[in-house]
Amino acid sequence: MSDTDNTSENTLVPTEQEERGIVPAESKANALRPNMIYCYGCGQQIHQQARACPHCGAPSRSADSLQNVLGGKGKNRIVAAVLAFWLGIFGAHRFYLGNPIMAIFYILFFWTLIPSFVALGEGIYFLCMDPQRFDEKYNRRR
Repeated sequence: MSDTDNTSENTLVPTEQEERGIVPAESKANALRPNMIYCYGCGQQIHQQARACPHCGAPSRSADSLQNVLGGKGKNRIVAAVLAFWLGIFGAHRFYLGNPIMAIFYILFFWTLIPSFVALGEGIYFLCMDPQRFDEKYNRRR
């Protein structure tokens, strides 16, 4: 028997069920269902609005982001960046993000133009920032 005979025996030939489009029950169970996401901790399927995984207890990263998008609550990083670009010299983005003390420093020193350069850098930072990290930093529940 030669090596070519072994390879022809080991090739996978689709079964009659696979040819007709019938998927085994195992494959159906592993398919992602609607409104479900994978847990970042254990990889199990959880509902997209679940706050934590029922299997491992890991907090869901998308629950807070999804709630902010659907509910219209929380701060938006694009709005913060636009405020930093256009009204950053007066600290408007700091007022928006809930940091009024820093915003007052922007107002006190606007005549030096230093706050405008700082705000420009912060606007770029907000645009480049990961949305998950922005939510963790500025949209945390109090």
